[in-house]
Amino acid sequence: MVKSILVVDDEPEVREVVGMVLSTLGGYKVAYAEDGLVALQKLATFKPDLIVLDMMMLNMDGLSFMIELEQRGWCIPTLVLTAHVAAYDTAVKRLGTGCCMMKPFEVNDLLKRVQTVLRLAPVLLPPATTTPPISL
Repeated sequence: MVKSILVVDDEPEVREVVGMVLSTLGGYKVAYAEDGLVALQKLATFKPDLIVLDMMMLNMDGLSFMIELEQRGWCIPTLVLTAHVAAYDTAVKRLGTGCCMMKPFEVNDLLKRVQTVLRLAPVLLPPATTTPPISL
């Protein structure tokens, strides 16, 4: 079964390059969001196996997005791409679902890290929020 990845980054060029690498070279199904708020909306219909996340974004930054996921009880493996690994690494690891990777990155390193994270951390989403109809 093809794994799915949500790429969340406010820079269109970065989203496109990361998405192209993951879909073309990695064979993954990829969806996109330009910030944490849009990503939360996407998660209503798209259930990714992994989130590739930028930290510095408008509207909702990456760390706030990860905290919101935790508060909702969602445990989705997250690969954080940032030029500021030292600033975020401890906080990301404390949340327990993510790891950091330095920007800029080599394509092969990105693919290897994605494969590793997917292999080590399965997705655990909360139960559906809708209740099934009751038949009498």
